[in-house]
Amino acid sequence: MRKAVREDVKKTVIVVGGSHACNMASVFEEKGYNVIKICKSGFRAVRQNVTDLQPLIAEGLKDMGPDDMAVVQCLDNTAYFARTEDGGDQPVKAHGRGEHHVEGDLVLASPDRQRMQFETLEPILQMFGGRKLFVLTPMPRWLYSGCCRQEDHAPNRRQPGFEQRLRDDLRGYWQRMKTHLFVKKIKAKVLDPSPVLTYLNLEDEELWGNDAVHPRKAGYQAIAALIEKEAAAAANRGKKRPGDASERASKRPRVEMRPTWIQEDSESAVRRDWARRGGHAMVHGGGGGATGGWG
Repeated sequence: MRKAVREDVKKTVIVVGGSHACNMASVFEEKGYNVIKICKSGFRAVRQNVTDLQPLIAEGLKDMGPDDMAVVQCLDNTAYFARTEDGGDQPVKAHGRGEHHVEGDLVLASPDRQRMQFETLEPILQMFGGRKLFVLTPMPRWLYSGCCRQEDHAPNRRQPGFEQRLRDDLRGYWQRMKTHLFVKKIKAKVLDPSPVLTYLNLEDEELWGNDAVHPRKAGYQAIAALIEKEAAAAANRGKKRPGDASERASKRPRVEMRPTWIQEDSESAVRRDWARRGGHAMVHGGGGGATGGWG
């Protein structure tokens, strides 16, 4: 764990996870945050690793105030599997030098495996005890380039509609984790980073380079902006507006103020509430490297 203390800080942010978390921490440092890094490249969300994190998180929590936040990004290295010809799913294998090869079709963990991953992560999420906590579900990987040139490695990448299916699966992962934490009564904002990690951002800047796992710096900046936006929205929801008391008073029934035509014919007074649903706009974005570099 490395704690970077600065005098011109905004707030403190604890960042927990693997190489993605390390890169996120660097972005928050550049933004002026006091960053507490609890991350290790190649981190996998398995029981022993989670146990090893607990004393480090406990130490970091000592420096966390009520307005500070924590970002946990621990699930990426256990989320992806290679599906063999017989339908079995096996972990993506490491082949030295930080390389990982998908020996079969690229798929996400099954819902049962996802549930096991959520349960494994619970002990460290519970440690934050209602503090401002953001949990990031897995980022897309091997989306715009493969693990290597072998045709039998992630061959489904070349199938029509692969990108949308992968993004849909990542959205399903996000939804399952939201539901799991709600049932377990663990207070956290679960964020799916996939929508901001497309190939180009709105400025036509490429977010992915040669690294198929880690986006470029601009990709992590997009995720940091998403976290800040959600943090600001949560803060605004928690503030008491100056007009709240008067607004509540104005909502009390005032029968004496109703026009006589409503009193005489209540059926003619019909209130229509119109709700307008908006779809989720896909934001342009980008890519990554097993060593945690910017690509």
